[in-house]
Amino acid sequence: MAHLIEAYVSRGFSEVLEGRTMITSSGRSEANAKAQPILSAMCEKLFTFEGEVCAGSKIKMVNELLEGIHLVAALEAISLCTQAGIHPWIVYDIVSNAAGNSWIFKNHIPQFLRGDTKVHSYRTVVQNLGVGDMAKSLIFPLPLLAVAHQQLILGSSHGQGDDSDATLVNVWGKLLGANIQDAASAELYEPEQLARQIIAKSTVVKRIGFIGLGAMGFGMATHLLKSNFCVVGYDVYKPTLTRFVNAGGLIGNSPAETSKDVDVLVVMVTNETQAESVLYGDLGAIAGASIILSSTVSPAFVSQLERRLQSRGLKLVDAPVSGGVKRASEGTLTIMASGTDEALTCTGSVLSALSEKLYVIRGGCGAGSGVKMINQLLAGVHIASGAEAMALGARLGLNTRMLFDFVKNSGGTSWFVSWEMHCL
Repeated sequence: MAHLIEAYVSRGFSEVLEGRTMITSSGRSEANAKAQPILSAMCEKLFTFEGEVCAGSKIKMVNELLEGIHLVAALEAISLCTQAGIHPWIVYDIVSNAAGNSWIFKNHIPQFLRGDTKVHSYRTVVQNLGVGDMAKSLIFPLPLLAVAHQQLILGSSHGQGDDSDATLVNVWGKLLGANIQDAASAELYEPEQLARQIIAKSTVVKRIGFIGLGAMGFGMATHLLKSNFCVVGYDVYKPTLTRFVNAGGLIGNSPAETSKDVDVLVVMVTNETQAESVLYGDLGAIAGASIILSSTVSPAFVSQLERRLQSRGLKLVDAPVSGGVKRASEGTLTIMASGTDEALTCTGSVLSALSEKLYVIRGGCGAGSGVKMINQLLAGVHIASGAEAMALGARLGLNTRMLFDFVKNSGGTSWFVSWEMHCL
């Protein structure tokens, strides 16, 4: 009796399977059983789906969905940083080690920045996004894929889409007016070297005010206590203040009281509205300290805030963070700091105590938040596209746990796929 299986062959891209062969086998159980010894000998990792003979093709479509969305998002992010005047190689270095990273970003963006025109032709990417046609036949919505596809179609309306050799860099240059390769060729500096120079000449800080003792803020503030700083904390949630006192901290009854007689004031609140309130609201911070704003806010807000604070004789450092609650409490955050040399020097010892990787971004206040915004853009796309891909896999009848295992080892993987979607 003849047996039929489908065997989809691909390369692994995880640290464990880098460059090694993966095979996805699908078919009836007896067919898979007979083929397993042969297929196992041919690959490093074998995924076996029992039932319909087409699981491999379906997995390929789901993975190409992720790769296509990640590629369009990566180019959009690099174009955005170019428009913002931030060197693309610096953004690449930071994001590829942060939550916005994906296999596509880490491995393909350098090709774009080096001007390799032999990769990523417009037509090839459009063909790979053809999974959308299949989704239409299923009457299944894929909103992120649709947006990515529309971006490419829009590129064709700018005169690039008819050329099979047109690169995506050219398409984005037409769409957004961003000359990525020229920006990548500009003079490069080393943000970590600038940070080391700032730390080396930083002034002595004894007393720190810390406003915003939420999940991230509490970990950061208690780590500063462990680093032998005197820290005065404030939060609107009273039980958190009790916890902070138990950890060895002092507390203020208002932002104004918390900022009194401190050398550095750290603001780690949720958003721009709260930052505005603690600095300019009733009983807002009034001291002449150097201020570190670590909240996730827009670059425009930070730039405007710096001008307002300067009129009061205050110095501001734009210092958004990345890394999560655990790393906040360990002092191993990634911090993207920007501001005047004077402001950075006054706060350098605090920034150093909180971070494992400290980057000083040129461009003044707002540049650090610009890098964080790009990282958040990519991270958000990866979360949403991961959910979209898994939903499509479920609609196609795939075992989503096995699909996840495949994706995390493939070109469709990302930081969030690897670390967050294991809960499926």
